[in-house]
Amino acid sequence: MSRNTQRREKYEAERLQLLAAKNPEQFRREWERKLLAWTMEAVARGIAAADESTSAEDRLPVFGVLEKAKRLLALCGDTAKRLVGGETRAVLENECCRIFTQVAGIKTYKLGNTESNYRLMQCGYRPPRG
Repeated sequence: MSRNTQRREKYEAERLQLLAAKNPEQFRREWERKLLAWTMEAVARGIAAADESTSAEDRLPVFGVLEKAKRLLALCGDTAKRLVGGETRAVLENECCRIFTQVAGIKTYKLGNTESNYRLMQCGYRPPRG
């Protein structure tokens, strides 16, 4: 991650942390916008991963979106984690697993097996190319 990216992330986290402390409802609205953007980014990454014409260097991991959200949430502090932490993890894990299984061609994904799908991805499972 570049130094400028780290600075932007730190500034954004400080702004959100202050907002979470002073105006939780406004914080929640802003976080929902971020959550929507992250889900759309995960879908875009999934589409790029499924496209065989996309080079391997240009394919970003779908679960990188979840890691990005977790990192920002950790920087935002305990108040923010309490307000949206569980919801963020649940929504993004579900979306990333759903997209991953579509790209991998796995037909058995259900919301109940999120943990096992996440572990598969962490172990480096790659779908066979036909």
